[in-house]
Amino acid sequence: MTATSTFDFDAAVTGWWLAASGAPRERLDHGGAVVVAGAGSGATAIRLALALPLVTVAAVSPDPLETAIATDAAQAAGVAARCSFATGDAEELWAGRYDLVVLVHALGEAADPQAVLRRAARMVAADGTVVVVEPGPGPFTALADPDAAAITAALARAGLADVSVVVDSDRHLELRARRAP
Repeated sequence: MTATSTFDFDAAVTGWWLAASGAPRERLDHGGAVVVAGAGSGATAIRLALALPLVTVAAVSPDPLETAIATDAAQAAGVAARCSFATGDAEELWAGRYDLVVLVHALGEAADPQAVLRRAARMVAADGTVVVVEPGPGPFTALADPDAAAITAALARAGLADVSVVVDSDRHLELRARRAP
């Protein structure tokens, strides 16, 4: 008989990411709401829905084809009842309060990145977390200044506090901020 590994890489990475991002894990483990702007094909939203089985995830992508792919992927993953996708842009995020607001490459694609961050600050629940993930400097970013210091300052200008850099590499930037209780 041969032993087989049941290690779930996606679950492990998502668990690490949730811990590193400073997401309000205790609240999310008991329910709550997450919004993902810049959802793309749905990988981030679906991984969050799988890792947090009591959470509702709303996700938005500017591309209708990506929205269709993400919707099909959520159905295949068995999370479609809690993980929904819509077509829009990061500046038109839904009204409501979210325990975790995730902006995936949403600033570089926005006409007004500061407006996106102000909207995120209004949407995040008291003591909730905003996570910003952007590509690092290079040909794939539309941000004029995609460095961690510039995004940190923009998060503070949006009214968010406790801003910290989770990842700052030549490949991508990831920052988190909290809304004060």
